[in-house]
Amino acid sequence: MGIVCAAVVGQQNQPLYLKTYPAAEGEQLLKFHYIVHCSLDAVEEKVLLKRPAGEVPDPYLGLLYPTEEFKVYGYLTNTAIKLLVVLDDASAKEEAVTKALRRMHTAYVDTASNPFFAFGLPITSAKFDALVDAAVEDMGGDLADLWPIIGPMVVDEGGVEAIRMRDWSMWDPVTKDEDYTIIAGSVTL
Repeated sequence: MGIVCAAVVGQQNQPLYLKTYPAAEGEQLLKFHYIVHCSLDAVEEKVLLKRPAGEVPDPYLGLLYPTEEFKVYGYLTNTAIKLLVVLDDASAKEEAVTKALRRMHTAYVDTASNPFFAFGLPITSAKFDALVDAAVEDMGGDLADLWPIIGPMVVDEGGVEAIRMRDWSMWDPVTKDEDYTIIAGSVTL
């Protein structure tokens, strides 16, 4: 599935923003607060190990806190704001996670640039919320970018998965029918 929780944590480790996908309530929401809070120790460890004096490090911290169900990835801004995403997909690509976190960072910078933004208080901006939602939705990346070109997955009588392609010039077809090129085989993105 991908990202199940996006969070922004302040300089003093106070929660500024936390949203779950799909929306969670009660104990499930509390569980994500707990997971995010536990990952802050890993952020501190990575900062101490990763930031030698005089060197400008990459803000992407990578995998912070793996659990049985989830994996937490992090990003640290120059102002010590922590951006965290919780994923339920073990096969998530690092590039897609990095891209989602960078988009969250851009959304945070845009929100913090508002002269009426109050630092250290929870983020309530509808625009920030929409930008984070867009970053989460685009996290799937490859398939979402190709959707205008390809159609849905189909399974033939033998149980072989295939993708129906609309543009024959882009792919070597295995077989054709009048509207689509069908490429057989197991597809993983």
